[in-house]
Amino acid sequence: ITTRLVGSEMCIRDRSNSTPVDLRIPNELAGYKVCEIEEGCFSWCEAIKTVYIPASVNKIGHMAFYDNPSLTSISIENGNCTIEKDSFGNFTGIIYAPQNSQVYEQLKNYGYTVKTL
Repeated sequence: ITTRLVGSEMCIRDRSNSTPVDLRIPNELAGYKVCEIEEGCFSWCEAIKTVYIPASVNKIGHMAFYDNPSLTSISIENGNCTIEKDSFGNFTGIIYAPQNSQVYEQLKNYGYTVKTL
């Protein structure tokens, strides 16, 4: 994973070729809070099966997890996270989010299958 420091927060901007099967985004890297998953960051990663996004992440960028054929589930802890409409483009699995949260409602409106954490 490559990163970019923005003020006192860390943004994940790209992945390495050795992407793990079960991807857990950390709350912090090198002592900085992980706040964003940047545009296209994990697009076309065939090896990713599940994704866990912690509460520290408050933005998931355009096409961040676009077209990952093995991806079956995504868990998002931050109910107030900003998510682009196509952040999970071509995703047909289940997204878990806090019940009655902004994220839960937003993802339902985008047409994704959403269940509570």
